[in-house]
Amino acid sequence: LTGISAISLMLNQARIVRALTQDAQTDPLTGLKNRRVLFDMYEDRPLALGTAVAVFDLDHFKRVNDQYGHAAGDDVLRYFGNILLACEDKDTTVARTGGEEFVLVMNNSSIKPAHAKVDQIRNALSQRPVPTQKGQIFCTVSAGVSFAAGANSTLDMLLDEADKALYLAKHNGRDRVVLN
Repeated sequence: LTGISAISLMLNQARIVRALTQDAQTDPLTGLKNRRVLFDMYEDRPLALGTAVAVFDLDHFKRVNDQYGHAAGDDVLRYFGNILLACEDKDTTVARTGGEEFVLVMNNSSIKPAHAKVDQIRNALSQRPVPTQKGQIFCTVSAGVSFAAGANSTLDMLLDEADKALYLAKHNGRDRVVLN
């Protein structure tokens, strides 16, 4: 009887550890990987040539929260998270890195396919209204994309370059993709 209790306790502890690990690695709102996991996956290792990093930022997201409320804003974040999740495969990693900012890392890619994929994601959001508790909301997203150019390209470096491209996308009218 003591052995059965010990096994039961051990199984319960393992279940709790799995659940806590999952919680620590996942954005609770979107179900995507979180910033910590993204950086743990790539660390400071150089990224292979053919790696592209896209940074997405929802356009005028503060207006959505102000006009429709935070619950509707959460609906928009979940909706966009699902668009990104549908793009994830063995060569692609998606994460929500904070607020209305998301990252897509594409391994084994080149400029044209990476641009096409990011633009497809942009279009998927802008072409259909997002169903929310307050009704349908039309939203857009801007993206900046950067590419591993040499043996010393790290995730931090590519994120910085993609952020600069994202800034240009926002500055030049939003709802667009800019490559760096």
